[in-house]
Amino acid sequence: MCRYYKGEEASPFHYDISDMFWDYERFWVNAMADSYTHGHEWRKNLEDSGLQYAATKYHIPTTLLGLLYNRFKHWGSGFETNEDFIIWIEKDYLNIKK
Repeated sequence: MCRYYKGEEASPFHYDISDMFWDYERFWVNAMADSYTHGHEWRKNLEDSGLQYAATKYHIPTTLLGLLYNRFKHWGSGFETNEDFIIWIEKDYLNIKK
């Protein structure tokens, strides 16, 4: 269910946003393979934000979308909105052109 990570040992991308998403997906796969309970907090963060609908809309697992939401909030300025997150996912992760 990953867009970028296909099980490679090292990222085939170098120093661009695809490399970042590859790394997040790799982390997600490894955490979920270790124990599905790892995804509970990521899913809870997504649900608490009211963004769980986006997982169905974009066909992204709630735990992966929750991890991306967590990273978006972590690296942001603190003033980002949920709409900013959706714009980021559409533009940078899903490559949806508007």
